Formats: sequence, structure tokens, C-alpha cells
Amino acid sequence: MLKKLIYQNLDLNKIERLAKCLATNLKAGDLLLFKGDLGAGKTTFIQFLFSPFTIEQINSPTFGLLNV
Repeated sequence: MLKKLIYQNLDLNKIERLAKCLATNLKAGDLLLFKGDLGAGKTTFIQFLFSPFTIEQINSPTFGLLNV
């Protein structure tokens, strides 16, 4: 089932709680898409999201493009 959720103006604590709550509900095959302006917090959210799974450090794909 496709669900679209839009969150705006969240502070860092709320982002962390939301990401960790979502992480506990993910199932194999789930697909997440993130959209937002540069600096919107997509990478921060994903870092929180995967922190319970002890995945290696997650870096922003944009950082590599802009870090000259």
C-alpha cells in the first residue's frame, strides 16, 4: 500500500524519534523515497533510521558532489 507522509518544521529530537519509530515498522521489501531541498535533513533522517541496524556511516550523496 502506498502512503505519502509529509512532515515539516521538525526539530532534531522529533526527527530522531520519527526515524527510529519508522525503523521498527519496516519490513523486507518496503520502499522509502525521500524528497527535499538541499539541507532539508534527508541524510540526517536516514542516519537515524538505520542507526538501530548498525549500518556503516551514511553520508550525503550530495556532499561528494559539492566537496571540491
